Amino acid sequence: MDDEERKVLGTAAAAVVEGSVAAGLGAVGALAVGSIGAVAFPIAFAGLVPLIKGHVQQRTEARARAYNEALVDALMKSDLTFEEFASLDEAGTETVFQAYRRAVDAYDPAVVPALGRLTAMALRDGKDRFFVGVGRMLEQMTAGEFLALRELSVAASSICWHDTTKVVAAFVRPSEVCLESDSRDMQPRVLPASEDLITVLGLLGRHRIALTQAEDPNCGTLGGQYLAWYLASLSPATAMRLKTLCV
Repeated sequence: MDDEERKVLGTAAAAVVEGSVAAGLGAVGALAVGSIGAVAFPIAFAGLVPLIKGHVQQRTEARARAYNEALVDALMKSDLTFEEFASLDEAGTETVFQAYRRAVDAYDPAVVPALGRLTAMALRDGKDRFFVGVGRMLEQMTAGEFLALRELSVAASSICWHDTTKVVAAFVRPSEVCLESDSRDMQPRVLPASEDLITVLGLLGRHRIALTQAEDPNCGTLGGQYLAWYLASLSPATAMRLKTLCV
């Protein structure tokens, strides 16, 4: 795809996103005006309404740009043509809309590019359980948790081989997380057991992205001297897809 095709594809993707931006900003304005009419709003604070709306608009537009750039870049790598994107059916445009709304509502803007890449993945492969679970997970994440997810996905992918069927993360001590696979050719990887990483492993299980097990409810904390055990079983395909989103 040449620069001209990239520009055209970017314009098409931006048009889809801008429709969602306009709807969101309209809702913000209606909420602000409705609030003024519903309560006795002090005149001294009336100037806050356009100020708040301006802040919201600025941040919404910044997230829309980051989402759109990541989406277009990922679509280019997937060889999706402008004609294919322009002819998205209702399910395809709904996929874009859902991921974009998560980008706007996300706790931290650090996850926005990953949501753009997740959208391209869903448009190419179909909206499956991975799209739903990872979208929900990313929306809740802090920047530190997202970095921990990146570290985990890179490490997990590095121990996958042709005969790998699963990757297991086993907590041995509060300071370490040992990643092992069932491949006979790959050596385990050890990561620092940060609070963010432990939170991520919990989120992977909660959103059904990985299978998790814990010996007791307190296993996911660093409060005790030793952690009993905590397993998160990832498929190699899931580990690779997570790495694609995060890196």
